Amino acid sequence: MTSRLVCITATWLASSSLTAQQLLPESVKVQRSNPMAALGGRTVVVLHLKPYRTDSGYRFAVGDSMGRVEPYPAHLSRNNDGTLARADSLYSSQRYREAAAVLEGAYRDEPTNPFVLNAYARTLFWIDDRRDQSFDLYRRLIALLDQGRDTNDSVVLVDLWFHEAYWKIASLYLDRGEYKTAAFEITRFLSAPGPRDGPVLNQAIDYLVEAYAHLDNDEQVRLWAKRALSLNARDAQVLSFLYQMGSRATSRLPTDVLACRPAADTLPPVGAYSFFRQGATVRCVAPRGDDDETVAPCLRVGEVYVGERRDEVEGALGAPQRSFSQRNGTVAYMYLVFFDGSQRGAYYVIEYESAEGSEVVRSLQLTRDRPPLPLDFSCVLLGDPAERFTRQVGPPVSIAPFEDASIGVKGQQWTYGPLPFSAEIVDNRVYSIRVWRPDALPPKRRRLKFAEPS
Repeated sequence: MTSRLVCITATWLASSSLTAQQLLPESVKVQRSNPMAALGGRTVVVLHLKPYRTDSGYRFAVGDSMGRVEPYPAHLSRNNDGTLARADSLYSSQRYREAAAVLEGAYRDEPTNPFVLNAYARTLFWIDDRRDQSFDLYRRLIALLDQGRDTNDSVVLVDLWFHEAYWKIASLYLDRGEYKTAAFEITRFLSAPGPRDGPVLNQAIDYLVEAYAHLDNDEQVRLWAKRALSLNARDAQVLSFLYQMGSRATSRLPTDVLACRPAADTLPPVGAYSFFRQGATVRCVAPRGDDDETVAPCLRVGEVYVGERRDEVEGALGAPQRSFSQRNGTVAYMYLVFFDGSQRGAYYVIEYESAEGSEVVRSLQLTRDRPPLPLDFSCVLLGDPAERFTRQVGPPVSIAPFEDASIGVKGQQWTYGPLPFSAEIVDNRVYSIRVWRPDALPPKRRRLKFAEPS
């Protein structure tokens, strides 16, 4: 990556006449983590999906609805449609042993019927002393679904008629300590759209975090834990794994595009899309693809940035927990990042504005306790000593007292003059970080390179 240093002075919106300096070496290969890593680069082929779009070359964006699941056949069984219906009614009433008794005969009659196998396996799953049998049936079912298909080391199939089977068998692999296979099956479940409700999705991701934690794969734990917390910021299981990781949870891989790297012993760390102080000058380290001769590419906290579209923000953070009116008449939205039940938590406060027909981020602020995730501003995390903030971006232009009487917090607000960021300092530590679009920079929808999928 070649990085361009844009000089920021009182006229920082103008183009810099300084020679660009390369702070990030070309030899460093920067990349984004691959959430589907467990599939080993295989192509996912989805069965029984009726796509909404069939035109050639159409690409779906993350979060798009790809289509709908095709309806089941009119008859699921040669002889046992009535049996399957009775068992399903008992299953819905959580009368699992009765449902299993009903299905035993159907299984003896049609041991290779996938609908019978699935019904019997999912029923036994909920009977503690028959989970081993459920595991065997699920293995037979998945082998049957893959059998005769064009499966090999480059292709993995997901049959949406039996979507649930993948995460059910994954949980059974977890019980057996087979974590790599568990990660594969959960990722297979998550790789394609399907009929999964919120609790099921939450649990599947929790299982994946657990599998990767046992595999000591910090990169994937961080990646999927962030997704889990966007669905449920109070996810105690995921927070427990992150807390066990300690400082590893808030670090990034050296190859991560947002990783901070030491430039020299006497200089602060350098990260792409970050501010960097050199002498009396503060600069924005903007990779060539996003450099526009302004500070805009560096106006981000974590992976949320000024100019990001609202639907993209909420795809990453989840829905806001509340909204409230600001003194200037605008509305701000609060997004909880985590809350662990012991009064430790953090949240974003984001204001939006209109640009190019969309709502985009006008300002954002991350506040309170350090999240167990690598959400930094210019290599500075919540909870860092105040001295680290000044070492990175210099001393503030002005300091004023601030107080949040609602939670009994007092401290200082540091502002940086023409630079569009500020910090709140409590007990000599960073309590909040805020960035915003300055008035001299027109509203614009941005799509930064670091936010692009792998």
